[in-house]
Amino acid sequence: MIPTEKELSDTFLISRTTVRQAITELVQEGWLYRIKSKGTFVSQPKISQDFIKKLESFNDQILRAGMSPSTEVLKLEVQKATAKVAASLDLKDKEAFIYLRRKRLANGEPIVAIETCLPYKDCSFILSHDVEKELLYSILNKPKDTSVFRVAES
Repeated sequence: MIPTEKELSDTFLISRTTVRQAITELVQEGWLYRIKSKGTFVSQPKISQDFIKKLESFNDQILRAGMSPSTEVLKLEVQKATAKVAASLDLKDKEAFIYLRRKRLANGEPIVAIETCLPYKDCSFILSHDVEKELLYSILNKPKDTSVFRVAES
């Protein structure tokens, strides 16, 4: 909790209006939050989700922020391609593909859910890996053969 408007005004010898305006701006920017009849509090630092905009892995960004990244696999299975998936992965309708849904966390807090679709014929080797402990792109960078494969993520 931060000091009251009056306490800040008295401490820094500035008007209460100036203090109120500064606190309002900090609330709007997400640095502070208010609870009615309780006070104003410092917010937990928010994780910038630049990894969505940059070519930087989730793990790299979370580590750079001083946090610990982790992954929880929600679903990993072989499915038959729908028309949409088949078009995205250049597969035939009903052809097998690997469906992977993961929750990515920072210091145990969920940040993002990722769905990945991989053509089974090119990426079946991934099923023998622990995708909670190993990085998906590290696994994919070491394919068993030299064929080209496509990845569809959302």
